[in-house]
Amino acid sequence: MKKQMGCLLLLGTLLCMDISARAQGITVAVNGEKVVFTGNPPQQLSGRVMVPVRGVMEKLGATIGWNAKTSTVVASTPTMDIQLTIGNKNATVNGKTVVLDVPASIIGGSTMVPLRFIGEALGAKVLWNGTTRQVDILTSGASTTSPTPKPNPVPKAQPTRELSVTRLDHNGNGWLRAGATLKVKLDGTAGADAYFRIPGVVSDTPMRETRKGHYEGEWRLPRAGESALYISDGSVIAYLKMGSSQSPLLQSGKAVQVDTSAPSVVDRAPEPYSVETNPRPTIYALFDKSGSGMDTSRVRLSVNGRDVTADSTITRNFISYTPRADMSAGTYNVDLTLTDKAGNVSDALWQFDLRITEAEGIKSVSHNATKSLVIGDSVKVEARATPGGRMAFRIGKNITQNMKETSSGVYQGTYKVRSGDDYSNTPLRVTFTSSTGQKFSRNASRTLTLAAGALIAPRIQAPSSGAVVSNPVSIQGTTTPWVKVHIKVTYEQRTLGILLRGTSADVNVYADGNGQFKTSDLDLKDLFSSRDTTYQITATSISYDGQESSATRLNFKIR
Repeated sequence: MKKQMGCLLLLGTLLCMDISARAQGITVAVNGEKVVFTGNPPQQLSGRVMVPVRGVMEKLGATIGWNAKTSTVVASTPTMDIQLTIGNKNATVNGKTVVLDVPASIIGGSTMVPLRFIGEALGAKVLWNGTTRQVDILTSGASTTSPTPKPNPVPKAQPTRELSVTRLDHNGNGWLRAGATLKVKLDGTAGADAYFRIPGVVSDTPMRETRKGHYEGEWRLPRAGESALYISDGSVIAYLKMGSSQSPLLQSGKAVQVDTSAPSVVDRAPEPYSVETNPRPTIYALFDKSGSGMDTSRVRLSVNGRDVTADSTITRNFISYTPRADMSAGTYNVDLTLTDKAGNVSDALWQFDLRITEAEGIKSVSHNATKSLVIGDSVKVEARATPGGRMAFRIGKNITQNMKETSSGVYQGTYKVRSGDDYSNTPLRVTFTSSTGQKFSRNASRTLTLAAGALIAPRIQAPSSGAVVSNPVSIQGTTTPWVKVHIKVTYEQRTLGILLRGTSADVNVYADGNGQFKTSDLDLKDLFSSRDTTYQITATSISYDGQESSATRLNFKIR
């Protein structure tokens, strides 16, 4: 019995020595450079090589995170997000489940992961050299030929240091306008290199250590006219780096709001350098502002230097002023100042002539809209002016109708109200070009209201829901004719366990007479672009007087 027990003990000892020898003999090299493991060495488990999580992943350029609550390892690169849970064969690569031969495990206090899976998931080739018992990991562009084995040098102790960011803040309280400076402050491990970024907008920007463990950095927004930039909910992300060590990413709890585009005037009356014949002309402007929106309290209108803002009607889309008394003949200068909620300012300057006794020109304007008009009703306009000219009338920005001279000096035109023609107390203006080329304009004495039903919510035709498309992207669809369509594109991506959200595009386009709309090519690729980034389009139709349709939403991805 003792003899049998001795044989079993001897056999067990030999097996342990063999397993230990085989495990200790495994080496790992990345692009020919051997990986030095400070903790447990590579080991074999169920025929698979397992390695300490930090050694190989960091050598491949990945950032490592650990969620103690769920026992999950997170490895991230700018294009890859990998999650492995201890004891679970199901891993996640960019949101997709991948089944492992061997689950991640904790061995001797170190988190061990399957080497081949990690290498291939990060886009590297994994080769096994049975003679040298070496695993060669080759990243893109590296030689596929295993290097000639060299004698193993005595590894030098490489100090490692855990880096951490304890606080991240910035001065972006409210909207930031063109030319403003975003200042970012970070507290964390002293003596490291600090960087911050805003996905899709600002890449890694260095920060300086102003005192021990305190870092500061800044980013100047584009100045007015340099480039239009709009961010409604940008994420400020920062990290520390020292040698090969990098801290986990930290996202500020406060979003960044940026708007560098000033309001613009898209229509005005009287038209610049035209001749007005009405002694009480309506001075009017339609403006456009996406992003932060108009600050109507800071709209200012002056005529020949006199501020008439208090006597004007102002909405988020237009301003209208009609003098209470007749104006005298002469040249009038109009100065309109617009300011958005971010503080961007634009000025519109123009002039017109008032010639009440002019032989040529418009004598009178009238229309039949004594009540609100609905779909199918007709607006009939009649104007009297110098014979032999050309005349048209206009309602708002989008409705223009030519008029015919039905008898000497009498011009008439008709417009049939269509779905989506929603205009409240809107001026009707006629423009006239005489036979000598002189231009005149005049508003009817009464405004009119078209109430043609609710706006049609945009129907997005391209890209289609769930599609994977190429960058840049053009968004097109249909809605109510002539209306403005507000299109916002946001992105969402999970990186290193952090959910990143932001705005990639925010634009306005106008539908044509058939209700068709289309944006220009939009460059939506963000800093962390990958197949796992989800983009969402939110489209809303907006009428001339600011009424909005219900929003249409659609998700897609970029290949």
